[in-house]
Amino acid sequence: MKNRFCLLCLVVTFFTGILYLNNDLYTNKLPVDPPKQIVAIVFAGRRDRLEILHRYLTRNFVCNGGILDRAVFVIKTNDQQDMSYIDTLVNSTSQYESIRIPKRDYAYFSWEPIYKIMEPQSIYIKMDDDIVYIADNTIQSITRALEQDNRWVTMSANVVNHPLLSYFHKIFGALHPYVMDLSSHGLVVNRTDWGVLKNPRTQNSTFLLDVPKEKRRFVYTEDSKELDATIAKHVEYDPFGGSWKYWESAVLSHYSLFHNLEEHRIDRYDFGLLNLNPGKYSRWSINFFAIRGEDVLQNPMPDDFGDDEIYYSVMLPKKLNRHSGVLGNAVVSHFSYGVQTEGVMMTDVLEKYKSLSLNGSESSF
Repeated sequence: MKNRFCLLCLVVTFFTGILYLNNDLYTNKLPVDPPKQIVAIVFAGRRDRLEILHRYLTRNFVCNGGILDRAVFVIKTNDQQDMSYIDTLVNSTSQYESIRIPKRDYAYFSWEPIYKIMEPQSIYIKMDDDIVYIADNTIQSITRALEQDNRWVTMSANVVNHPLLSYFHKIFGALHPYVMDLSSHGLVVNRTDWGVLKNPRTQNSTFLLDVPKEKRRFVYTEDSKELDATIAKHVEYDPFGGSWKYWESAVLSHYSLFHNLEEHRIDRYDFGLLNLNPGKYSRWSINFFAIRGEDVLQNPMPDDFGDDEIYYSVMLPKKLNRHSGVLGNAVVSHFSYGVQTEGVMMTDVLEKYKSLSLNGSESSF
């Protein structure tokens, strides 16, 4: 067991340069004043996913015992129903606000309208509107990690369904062998709860399938090859690799999260504190991260640049000679990338996340 643990450390260190097994270890602790405010910035426009995120946001507001002071929806849609839903949320509580991106910027993630509402002394949590799970400790943990160490320009949550982080989930034992249920019982016909452990198991090991024409569930496979018998075989450390382009990889990641939550083993995701820019500055998906207001305002993204991901994951850290961190015990789940969405929507994953957000599970470390 000791040798296996050491091997894992070597593998992770090879890819990241720095591995902190104790999340309380920060080498550049700062005697800083608490931030003026902690604010969520949500690029929003998809009601069916935002309905789930809304429940987690409200749990994290200061008025409900959390640390979020408010949340700002950056509207990126012309869909009247989606806009109406956002208006309903904003009118429901003083903790919600909304701003619009000019229509010409819909194809990009422009931050220009956001600068006008930012304050240098505040910390901002940028998140996608299809974040469908947030562990109870996540926002507090990444905020604290960012505050206490000026080496980090951004601090990411540990995102389930992420092109790079899924690789670490695989080697740390957080991924489990799930495949599509091709039997006659595999069709999703009724509203389902979020649990997966009571589902039947299979000997099937087929993957890289076409998107099904009817909604289907996934089931645990007892194939002797285990993970290599599933799409996890293609999970690699690559921003545009199998974890990004295959819809089945997203579903396997989501089912694995349900599996871990049901077993009360969310700790399987905890790889400590990782440096995403150890020897070079490489792209990583910015689905959920914290950043200081002063770093954003003093270093605005160039006009019409459009690609906020390459800017905040590569260009800004390189410019400031600082780094991007990711905190293993701060778990969130990202529903899908564009290339995955059609396939993931033909499963019961979204319904399971709706059930989880309503009925919940003990979800903090």
